[in-house]
Amino acid sequence: MNFAKGCVYAVVVFFLVCASSYVSKAAEDHQYESGKHLYKEKCQLCHGINGKGNGPAASAFDPPPADFTSPEFWAKTTSQKIDQAILKGKGEMPAFDFTPEELKDVKAYITKAFKDKSDHKSTSDQNMVNSQANRTPVIE
Repeated sequence: MNFAKGCVYAVVVFFLVCASSYVSKAAEDHQYESGKHLYKEKCQLCHGINGKGNGPAASAFDPPPADFTSPEFWAKTTSQKIDQAILKGKGEMPAFDFTPEELKDVKAYITKAFKDKSDHKSTSDQNMVNSQANRTPVIE
């Protein structure tokens, strides 16, 4: 009987772990989609569809809007700085009246959509530089 109870407990624990992973993924997907909607509505005009700071209104800003795909942007930026820029404005960028949930969502979106790609781009760029540096010149 103890073996049977152990099996039942193991199945229940397995089910709970799987269910919590599913719920967590669904919540993450909702946050991403909500942030994407907010970005398109409030940020894309200046920061651009690809987050490069080159949207249709970007030319009106000096300095230009931040390039979210730049590894340098992420290296010098903290979550608190992003909060302040969004909620209080920065330079010519206006402040946005986001709820705490909206702020979290848009930050999750720009991080996943642009930072993760900038990390990959940075690594890929460095790998390309390294591979080119390690080539033996061909003398003909």
